[in-house]
Amino acid sequence: MGLYALRAKVALEASLRDRQGQAARSLAEARRIEAESDAERTRALELFDADDHDTGETTYGEARRLALQADAHLHEAAQVLEGALLVEPSRPEVRQGLAEVLLQRAELAERWHRRELLATILERLATVDDGGAVLARWHAPASLAIASEPAGAALTLCEYREAEGRLGLHACRAVGPAPQTLTLPPGSYRVTLELPARPSVVYPVALRRAERLEASVPMPEVVPEGFVYVPPGRFLYGSNEPDEVRQVFAAPPLHEARTDGFFIAVHEVTFGEWLTYLRSLPEPERSHRTPSSSHFGASVQLRREPDGRYGLQLTPASRTYAAAEGEPLLYAGRARRAQQDWLRLPVTGVSPLDAEAYARWLAARIPLPGVRLCTEREWERAARGADARRYPHGQELAPEDANIDLTYGRVPEAFGPDEVGTYPASRSPFGVEDMAGNVWEIVRAGEEFVLRGGGFYQTAQAASAWNSDHAAAGSRDTRMGLRLCADARVHLVPWAGSRREAAD
Repeated sequence: MGLYALRAKVALEASLRDRQGQAARSLAEARRIEAESDAERTRALELFDADDHDTGETTYGEARRLALQADAHLHEAAQVLEGALLVEPSRPEVRQGLAEVLLQRAELAERWHRRELLATILERLATVDDGGAVLARWHAPASLAIASEPAGAALTLCEYREAEGRLGLHACRAVGPAPQTLTLPPGSYRVTLELPARPSVVYPVALRRAERLEASVPMPEVVPEGFVYVPPGRFLYGSNEPDEVRQVFAAPPLHEARTDGFFIAVHEVTFGEWLTYLRSLPEPERSHRTPSSSHFGASVQLRREPDGRYGLQLTPASRTYAAAEGEPLLYAGRARRAQQDWLRLPVTGVSPLDAEAYARWLAARIPLPGVRLCTEREWERAARGADARRYPHGQELAPEDANIDLTYGRVPEAFGPDEVGTYPASRSPFGVEDMAGNVWEIVRAGEEFVLRGGGFYQTAQAASAWNSDHAAAGSRDTRMGLRLCADARVHLVPWAGSRREAAD
């Protein structure tokens, strides 16, 4: 080797070492700042879970600012190593170093839901990860150890896959009796547990790469008629929309949350069920609990007819409809589903306080302890399952998936609620219906009341599972109804009657 060649080689090696050293310093600083960001993010999510949204937003904003700083240092480290590869494209330690930086940057982008940046980073990572060892860590499988209570339930595993905005079940297979330990790629799954003489239980679960999750699923002896069982477990709660969108809808940032087991009604409470309640009440409480509301041109009134029947007068938008018991309600502006059995419409024109009074009354009349309004977290878990889907069935809400503003072409004479159970296409992973569109549902958020699910007069975005609105305790609205939950009991008295039959 000539002197000039030797000097060139020495200079090259020095340059590469310098670049690697610079990249290492940037990487170390990124890791330091990222640790600060993660700590602030954890604190922010704890504040959101404690319903301190104002402080939570401030803290979350600081966590995001630090995350962007960390990403800037990671980007700097990547650019320095990219420059080194321009000088020496085949140098393995440089390529390996760049792959490690890109992996850390991808993990940070994923944590903060920067989807476009994440796709770009992973595309570059695939070109420099010689041998695929770093990408293998990105795709590292998860371990799910699942047991049943009692033991021995037959397990069926299905994977959720998205196609055209819908999440469908694929690759379903029996995996043997519980307990089982399953090794699975990261993703969203549904496990169905079955035992003789017990109702089957659905357990949705979203698995992160390389995690080790243990789940023991209690199986109730009875699920009451008209309800489904949601076992204890974790789910993704909140919104992964950009902050400026998320904050408009008062949603916390997407994060992991848990609920205990509970029962939730398949459908919203109907006018027919509310009538059973009214007829059991003495005056003047009957008059006090009778649905009635007039708000911004929309109104609803349940009235006693001279012949003893009740009649509904409903103005959902621009036109008033009236029908007595035994008569259908006929929407003027609809080409389909124009005729409705109004006794099966979700009850509206009742307040959160009315809803709680109804729940107390029903709890005293049926063998289901703890009947009550759902909590906000229970409602969202029942709507979404375990993953980050926007709607009960996926990421898109078509006009025929639920009763929203586009379902009947935004024609004022066509606006109005539909009978419960009209839209099975948007059934939730647990089998709950009407949790997108139709009417807003009153739920509990600590000491406050909020509304979930959107309504017939609003957009698909308003029907997102993470969207909410506040409701005053005594407020009534034409577009506001309710659904019931109950504390889960593994041991219940068998009950074959419906809620209405039991009340009668």
